[in-house]
Amino acid sequence: MAMGRGAILCVTVVCMLIGTAMAAPSDRKNVLSFSEGALVLSATNRHEAKWDPLYLIDGNIQTGWRSAEGKPKKNEIIIELAQLSRIEEIVLDSTGDEEKDSPGCSVRAFEVWGSKTSSQKRFSRILSAKATRAMRNVYKLPQSTTCRWVKLVVKDNWGSKSYTQVMELAAYGKPLGRVPKPYPIEGIYGTNLGALRLKQ
Repeated sequence: MAMGRGAILCVTVVCMLIGTAMAAPSDRKNVLSFSEGALVLSATNRHEAKWDPLYLIDGNIQTGWRSAEGKPKKNEIIIELAQLSRIEEIVLDSTGDEEKDSPGCSVRAFEVWGSKTSSQKRFSRILSAKATRAMRNVYKLPQSTTCRWVKLVVKDNWGSKSYTQVMELAAYGKPLGRVPKPYPIEGIYGTNLGALRLKQ
């Protein structure tokens, strides 16, 4: 049976619409992102302000965390998620680090731990891996894990005795339940410019 150009176009559009309807958008998020409400609570050390661990979760591979000089191993960074989340995939990115100019500074062996209890207790290891230097490393977890606090343990690097760098850390998954109410911050605070009053 012959079909005109208009009929073919109509069939094509219908097929595209059906395909779009069937391909439901993924509700996975980078729950470890600052833009999703994650916050860095503590870090063993850092090099200077521009290498603050907050830059690990800012979504920019041109900024990141760098250990203090002479302390490239056994560093820990603890991050609080906005809410309890189920994590399915970990991404550790060293793409924008200084490996070219400072050989060996790229993170190598590392671990990721998670806790549902608190930022200090009952952590369970989610991942133990070795990253490829100056590359984006993606790790699909064998089974998803649920946590509210994440701890990155930087065990060593690719040989530098000076420092270690990690440019970005991400955890893809799904937030669970409702977002908890924010901590109360209203009050009067002392600053180098005098008293500062915050209202919430």
